[in-house]
Order: sequence, then C-alpha cells, then structure tokens
Amino acid sequence: MLRCSLSISALLLLSGCSLLTGNNNEQTLTAIQQVESNIQHLNSKIDNKINGLETSLNLQNEYILNLESDLSNISEEMALAQKQQQIIINKLKQSSDPVSSVKTHKNTLTSYNSVYDHTLILGAKEWVTIDAIGKRFTARVDTGAATSSLNAVNMQEFERDGHKWVRFNLANNDKINDNEQWISAPIVRHVNVRQTSSDKLQKRAVVELRVGLGSLNEKVLFTLADRSQMTHPILLGREFIKDIAIVDVSKEFLQTQ
Repeated sequence: MLRCSLSISALLLLSGCSLLTGNNNEQTLTAIQQVESNIQHLNSKIDNKINGLETSLNLQNEYILNLESDLSNISEEMALAQKQQQIIINKLKQSSDPVSSVKTHKNTLTSYNSVYDHTLILGAKEWVTIDAIGKRFTARVDTGAATSSLNAVNMQEFERDGHKWVRFNLANNDKINDNEQWISAPIVRHVNVRQTSSDKLQKRAVVELRVGLGSLNEKVLFTLADRSQMTHPILLGREFIKDIAIVDVSKEFLQTQ
C-alpha cells in the first residue's frame, strides 16, 4: 500500500514538472519571438535611415557638381572679358589724340570681331526652331542659367522598347491649340530642382532635342518644366552657349534666319 502511494506521488510530481517545463518553454519561445520582432523593427529603422542618408548625399553631390560647373563657366567668362578688355586697352594706348582714339576704337572692334569670326553672336532674344515639329519659337538667352529648359505642358511619361520616354506640348505664352503637335523624346535623366520660392524639390525630366538657331543646328539638353508664367517658351542656358556663342544683351534677334 505504501509503495502504491509512493508511485502515485511520483507520477503526480513528474506530471507537475512536465507542465512546469511546458510553461517555461512557451515563455521562452514568446521571449525569443519578441526579440526577433524587435530586431526586425530595428533593422527596418536602420535601412530607412541609410536610404535617407544616401538620398541626401546624392542631392549634395549633384549640388556640388552644379556649383563646380557654374564656377568653371564663370572663370571662362572672366577670362574672355579680360582678354577683350586687354585688346581695347592695348589699342587705346597706341594713340592719345581724340581722332586717333576713335579710329583705334573702330580697329579694336574689327580686331574683336576677327577673333570671334567662327563664334555665333546671340542677342538677348532669338528665334529657335524645334526640329521635331518644325516650328519656330522665341527663346530667351540667359547666361545666368546653367541649363536650357522648355515650357512643357500636358507631360505624359511612358515606356518604349524598355526605355522611358515622355510626350508633351510646347506651350507658347500659355496657349495650346487643339491641334497642337506632340513632341516625344527619350528621357536622358531626371533632375531634382529646388525653386527659390519653395524648399521642396521638384523632379524634372531631361530630354535631348535637335534645334535650329541661325546657321546652327545642334542637339540640346532641355529640362522640361511648366514655364507658363514666363514670357518665352524656351530658355537657352550656358551649357548650350559656351564654346559656340557669345551674347550681346543689348541686341535682339541677331540670328533671324
């Protein structure tokens, strides 16, 4: 009788230990799952932080590249201005009387023109033909802008042969006719632009179009933007002007043909 009681007591003790062990396992498993969840949440926060830092670094690098380009262009313009100034000074030093000074000034202008015989002279405004649609528009020549841009409205991005394209209308003084021709072109890249009136970045497409200006016919990179508030549908920046043209801001439409 005593042995039977001991056996039953042992069985009850073992059953209790088994139940206790099961509860501990469940608690341990729950704790492990909680730790794994915390680790996944922490990894997600770290990934988001890294992505944000990479985006910020890319924007800073792009800004630095733009600054370097602007500085390079300014240096070229300064060198050109100094060269022109030195030509005038040297010519004026050759004579001190008023009559000779006038002749010297004319000779200086002739010499100046001969230096730039193969350089296009642009006014502050020019006529530009967009080859894709065979139409001519007025353009503002802006040496203060690094890139050229178009007044693009009704923009629609799409894919063609695995590449990103965009189609748009080129608005002239914010007027679009029902039969206005569409311009389609592959997207070269996208750029982020911050407006002076806003801290938000705007993503804009960049396309390459062939244009005619006077005797010149070249491919030009244009940033597409709604420039409806501007007077002219096309803006020509320094990247287009440098090495092929100089600007006389006192004149307009020098390249009319």
